[in-house]
This record gives sequence, structure tokens and C-alpha cells, in this order.
Amino acid sequence: MDTLYTKHLYPGTTNTYQVGSPALQYLDGYFQNVYVNGVAVGGGGLEIDPAFTASDAFPITAGDIAGWDALISSQWTTDANGIHYSLGSVGFHTNSSATELVSMYSSDGVTNSPVLYVGDNSASVDSTGIRVSMSGAKTDYTDGIYITNSSTSSTAGADKFGVRIRNTGTWNGAGATNYGLYIETPTGGTTNVGAYIEGDVRVPSLGAYANNAAAAAGGLVAGDLYRTGGDPDVVCVVH
Repeated sequence: MDTLYTKHLYPGTTNTYQVGSPALQYLDGYFQNVYVNGVAVGGGGLEIDPAFTASDAFPITAGDIAGWDALISSQWTTDANGIHYSLGSVGFHTNSSATELVSMYSSDGVTNSPVLYVGDNSASVDSTGIRVSMSGAKTDYTDGIYITNSSTSSTAGADKFGVRIRNTGTWNGAGATNYGLYIETPTGGTTNVGAYIEGDVRVPSLGAYANNAAAAAGGLVAGDLYRTGGDPDVVCVVH
């Protein structure tokens, strides 16, 4: 069917929908016009019998999105980078018990190709790149964010990071502090641990001092970190 124009659909006495005569098309609200394969259909019955099977597919194309634009005031747009929503937010809400509610996977092998990219260049009062909110009663362990990096390489000089934070840009307002990593004091637990690290902790940019007094004499102030420089090389806080 190419086009179906109607004001109202009137069920008939059988499994058909009646098409009004030309005299009734406008007076009683019957089909104004029915076209099948480009040919106008007059009176009689039009049977609508949709059948969908598991093999049916409904791909979304750029043309479909362009059609939606006209229906919803052009809030969806397309370009070479993909499909965009220009107003508000796009959300996923599900009660599914699936392990991964939203999954993003890449195996294209392109250099420096992020699976997920979040960008913000707005002049907002405050801004958060990624926000994770976990709640509800749990019966087992809960991770706010869990990262696994099991990538392999034998390339010389190729470092590997579980988490890498690059915090740059001018941030020099009076009384403002630029934090690379900030962990608020945990509360609510039988035992609360601010940070737990298994393995070495290296702070190569800090000087080595034998003890707190030596660090203070070297110009460090309370709250600064220093290395003992011994074996093991321990990181301490000036107090």
C-alpha cells in the first residue's frame, strides 16, 4: 500500500473495514481515499490483516529519522557522526534482569577508538561528565563502577592503565582547588575505608624525606605527601 488517507475507520459486518461511497466520504467520515499500489480503490471492503513473525525486521535509516524530524519539530537530527537528539535527554529504563541493560562493544581495531565517549563543552554552573547512582537494598556486593582491563600486549614501552585521569585546563579562581582524584569520606559501614590499594604506590614527583620532621624542614606543610626513600619506599602524609 502506497498511501492511506482517512478520517475514521468503520468496521463492517465481516473481517473487513467498509469504504464509504463518494457521497459519504466527507459527510459521514468514511475513507476519503484509499490507494493500493498507486491505484485508487472505490467502494467495497478493505481487509486489514497484519501478520508479524519473528523474522520481521524494522531497520531505522537516515530517511526514517528525517521523517520523524517533521513529526517532532526536528528534535532528532542525523549527520555523518550518527543520530542526535537536540533537546533534553535520551534515557533507558528497564526492569530487565539481564546482566547488561545497555551494552556497547567494539572490535574494529581502530587506533584510539573509544567504545564510549562523553563530551561536554557547555558554559554551565556545574557539570558532571558521568554520574552513577546506585540505590536499593542489596543482598550481595555492589560496585558503583567496576573496571576490568584484560588487554594483552608484548609491545615495548606500551603502558597499561586500569584508570587514567588527565585533569588539565586553567582553574585559578581564588580559593579554588584542582583535584586529580577526590574521594569523600565513606560512611555507613561497619568498617569504612577511604582507599585500599594492593600493590605499589608510587609518587615519583615528590621528594624523599626520612621522617615527618625532615619533610617539614624541607618546606612541606601539613597534608603534603612525601616518600621515605627507604626499602620499602613508603608514602607518608605531613602532619
